[in-house]
Amino acid sequence: MFDELFEGNPRDKAFEIIFGANPSVVSSELEMVFEQFCALKILASKAGISDESVASLLHTAELDEAKNDFYIDLVSGILSKNE
Repeated sequence: MFDELFEGNPRDKAFEIIFGANPSVVSSELEMVFEQFCALKILASKAGISDESVASLLHTAELDEAKNDFYIDLVSGILSKNE
């Protein structure tokens, strides 16, 4: 199973696990993600970071790497609670 976890790209593997995991575990993890996202939006707004500044990061290698890290963290959170 460990080898299977790292086959393919992190996004596809994350969605595969999300759709197959216990729905209450996924809901809990997604709720945490939404809370963090909203908190970061509030902090960015208070810091004067514009939507244009955020948009400038879209479709960059830096964002792609951050998303891959995020997918891996999300999957590890789901799998650790889905036993």
